[in-house]
Amino acid sequence: MARKLIYLFGEPGTGKITVARILQERLGWKLFWLHDLDTVCEIVGKYQLPRLMDKISLAVLEELMANGQDIIYVRPSRDLQTRDGVRALAYINNYDVYAIHLWANYDTLVERVESRRNGSKFRVKSRDDLDFYLGSRHSTMIASGEGLVNTDNTTPEKAADSIQDLIQFVAPVVSPA
Repeated sequence: MARKLIYLFGEPGTGKITVARILQERLGWKLFWLHDLDTVCEIVGKYQLPRLMDKISLAVLEELMANGQDIIYVRPSRDLQTRDGVRALAYINNYDVYAIHLWANYDTLVERVESRRNGSKFRVKSRDDLDFYLGSRHSTMIASGEGLVNTDNTTPEKAADSIQDLIQFVAPVVSPA
């Protein structure tokens, strides 16, 4: 039987980490997001090396898969290289992948990132930061089979409910079986 991986992604301000933590608590799965690694993030952020971050995160993800854990993997945004890397690792390691894109409208994203200013470790804390981020990442189109969850006007708990419904009733994007 294949293990499961929720590949959760979206722009800054969509609530990815909050929703992922709720899912972790409910499901008991391993949560992995690179920003838990303060030293690595400091280096990556200082030099703004997004490809290095992808290489590191995929290597850690591969190790977690080798341990046979169900995983919630959080990424800031969808990009072709990371999406293809996750799918290849999942196939090789016998994982079902549920790719879920959290999204919100631009005004909501701005409001949320600007609320982070005081003492936040998040890199995106202002409209200018958000605009730079959105302009610097080359995102892929939503692929066939990927789920979309709107976080506008909803609670993180309701977004987590939607994700649980998707993984219960929708076929995975990648299934090696």
